[in-house]
Amino acid sequence: MGWLEELRDRIEITRRKAYLDNAGAGPLTKDAVEAVTNFLNKWQVEGEPWELALDHIVEAKKVFAQLIDAPSWQNIAAVPSATYGLNALLSAMEFKPGSNVVVSPLNFPTGIFSFHALKSRGLIKEVRVARSVNGYVPLEEYERLIDDNTAVVFVDYVSWITGYKERIREIAEIAHARGAVLISDAFHAVGVLPIDVIRDGVDALITGSYKWLLGPHGAGFVYVNDELLGSLSRLYRVGWELTITR
Repeated sequence: MGWLEELRDRIEITRRKAYLDNAGAGPLTKDAVEAVTNFLNKWQVEGEPWELALDHIVEAKKVFAQLIDAPSWQNIAAVPSATYGLNALLSAMEFKPGSNVVVSPLNFPTGIFSFHALKSRGLIKEVRVARSVNGYVPLEEYERLIDDNTAVVFVDYVSWITGYKERIREIAEIAHARGAVLISDAFHAVGVLPIDVIRDGVDALITGSYKWLLGPHGAGFVYVNDELLGSLSRLYRVGWELTITR
């Protein structure tokens, strides 16, 4: 049996269908179903396996850190969803008066809504939405919008609408030159494209697990680099699962 046949054998639905909905939710693998089932069975028979769960979370952080080429699993937080992770991160950031945020119209909408919520609370002054041309945003548009008052540039690694793979490294360079941080939603990239957060200059990355990572709903990750991590204040959305050990 070749590697492709072996892989397909671990994804049961491929025996009957050509699965094309990973951008919505990926198919569950035998590994994922077995892991969840074993955990629930152990809980049912022996009580909540708390220490085992903690070990699994740490192991998941280590594997995810390798997947995105993060320097350490200690820069990774486990979260219930990508949007939850973004909002938790934003709740710990401090914004200077008059700050603006630059977003792409090709981003998944929930992330954009999070920044409009910051504006409605008076934490930032403006949400600047870049203009797309033929399914992508030219670098010149980011150069036009990002200025010395820009606090965050928020760009998806891959657009959920067009499938366009953003030029993350170049956008990060433009952002950093003006003192802004680059946060990226990589939900439509992690697991299908190689990601190197250091090479690409990503300050923070968020994702969930149920698309190309072929996991269940209710799990996700946030990566934060050391510089941004050191500037964070107390989380408004607190919880032990959000702890990032430096």
